[in-house]
Amino acid sequence: MCYRGEAYHAKGSNALAVADYDEALRIDPQDIYVLRKRAMAWDALKEYKKAIADFHEAMQIEPQNRHTRNDLAWLLATCPEAPFRDGRRAIELAVTACESSEWKAAPPIDTLAAAHAECGDFAKAIEFQCRAIELAGSGCKADYQVRLNQYLRGLPYREPSAAGVPPCETESKPMRFLRTVVEMADSMNLNVKPGKDGDLKVSDSSGNSVSVNIKRLYQKVAKDAPSDWPSSIETYLRSVGPARIAAAGRAFQDGLAAHESDLLPYFKPSFAVLRREGIGGQAILIEDSYHQAVVDALSDLSSEATAERSKVVRNKNAASQDGLCVTIALDTEDNVVPVPEAVISESGRPVTEWLELSLRNLLARTPADWFCLVHEASGLCAAEVKDCYDASRALILDKLLPGKAPQGWFVAPLGRDDLYFMPATPDTANQMALHLKQIVEEEFPNTQYGLSDELYWVHAGRWYLYSFVTLQGGQIVACPPEEFCRVFGLLDQIADQQR
Repeated sequence: MCYRGEAYHAKGSNALAVADYDEALRIDPQDIYVLRKRAMAWDALKEYKKAIADFHEAMQIEPQNRHTRNDLAWLLATCPEAPFRDGRRAIELAVTACESSEWKAAPPIDTLAAAHAECGDFAKAIEFQCRAIELAGSGCKADYQVRLNQYLRGLPYREPSAAGVPPCETESKPMRFLRTVVEMADSMNLNVKPGKDGDLKVSDSSGNSVSVNIKRLYQKVAKDAPSDWPSSIETYLRSVGPARIAAAGRAFQDGLAAHESDLLPYFKPSFAVLRREGIGGQAILIEDSYHQAVVDALSDLSSEATAERSKVVRNKNAASQDGLCVTIALDTEDNVVPVPEAVISESGRPVTEWLELSLRNLLARTPADWFCLVHEASGLCAAEVKDCYDASRALILDKLLPGKAPQGWFVAPLGRDDLYFMPATPDTANQMALHLKQIVEEEFPNTQYGLSDELYWVHAGRWYLYSFVTLQGGQIVACPPEEFCRVFGLLDQIADQQR
């Protein structure tokens, strides 16, 4: 009778399946396998109360049976009718089912993900769903991916179908953004799953994949109305999409030397990004122990010592291998492709040689009207070519504007196409430099393709941090690097004062 009941259930004739299961249980009321099967038939008939009762009865007979616990947890997590859902209880049951299988079976982990989603903890739901996908057989992966997409959208999974489940009425703006990203990826036949360091891994049906910096994309579109997000996200995904990246990768097959005229310098916010993306490049900041000692000493006198020290820590990181970096990009007709480190190695030429070539190319490509004057008295200017390389032009200021800043430049590369700069002089070294730093901190959060919220002093091609600390009483003091003090003759003044 049980086998025929299973056949009825498989065909969707669940009322007939229940009748056969009833007869089987009349013969053996302790058969938990049949109880589980009848519970599933009741579930299909939307008789959820009866289904839960059968699962409970099966658990009384064999409390530690992981299949029963998993089946009940699934119903409590995904039932279409809210009165029968219990996410917390579902988590408890699913965890014991996972433990019984030593966390090596995909179904209970899939259930645990659904239970966390029911409780609104989508971070854990995504984590466990990805684990379930890794363990799942080929026949289950598609269904598991559907559920992962639900969780990435910030939506719980519901049986029998997730279709038509509305987003939470209190859905946050970031969650709505993430849901829109996944929906647009779906519409473009792209798969999305969590990647490293908070990125999203986007892949196509051919196996091409690319990491998307989700935080940067959010900064790019968040200032627009949510109704405009789909268009902006689609444009972005097409510009960095897996197929485009794969095509760009093929461009290097004939060697880097074949593209010498199309190589340009390109900033990345940190050396960690270079390592993660496998890109060749180098850090540009000069470590300055004198500068750091001054900042530390002044921070001890600060009225906001704790807050300032957090900035000092960031400065320490910025002045190391994890600070602002320059790499090389292949400038194609419709994309900017950072050159992989492996391609540079295969060229047989050092990265410094390629960087020098890219700087010459950028100099040749820069139009005469590449910047505008923002403040005449100080000489504060802003680059305005908007060709993806405005920030990079800070690397060749002395060649673009020869003789204009013999004592160096104050430079603020906020983003890929957002660069402020002005000559460093005794008149601009304090109040105007502070004003520029304040502009940077105000504009950086809304900068597209953001790079840095720091102010730099650049002299003879060498980059240094130029910091400020607020003292007790509200006085703001500049903390120049040691080389700055030498160039401006301040070291002799300090020595005279000490004598």
